[in-house]
Amino acid sequence: LMLLGYMTDQEVHDKQQADNSVFLEALVQTGRATLAKCGDTRLWIAVEKQPLFKAIEQIGSVKTLANAEGMSDDQVKKLEALAGRPATKEWTFTPEVKVPANLASVEWTPEAALVELMRGRPEALGPVTGKQLAASIGMPVNKIEQALLALEMEGFAFQGHYTPLAQAAD
Repeated sequence: LMLLGYMTDQEVHDKQQADNSVFLEALVQTGRATLAKCGDTRLWIAVEKQPLFKAIEQIGSVKTLANAEGMSDDQVKKLEALAGRPATKEWTFTPEVKVPANLASVEWTPEAALVELMRGRPEALGPVTGKQLAASIGMPVNKIEQALLALEMEGFAFQGHYTPLAQAAD
């Protein structure tokens, strides 16, 4: 779970792989994992990843965009009403868990947090698209692509078209 960054419900209960819910249940019972929810997005995360999810709340939020434009709080409220959504999309965690103090005190930028959350996904899933990653975490595709580009700049991830090897005829 630490390597993956998060697991979707589908990944936890994958019918083609081993059902990971037994292992996840033990982690939840011992306070090592929690369910992170934001809107319709449900992700199982290690406690240590909670600060990263709190940091990404600001990505694409009305308030962040408004602050970048120097808008007042009143202008932000009007913009929220026009956009039909709240200023931020907050992640909630069930059950509530205590994040170790040394991790809770680290301040993450939203962009750096998203890069860290994306780091383990391709490593565990294999070739995956930005669109697939965006759908799994409920983020805009362009933000996921920016995170993947940062990983590519580190030499950690690569872009390309990957197809399985054709099987030789007998």
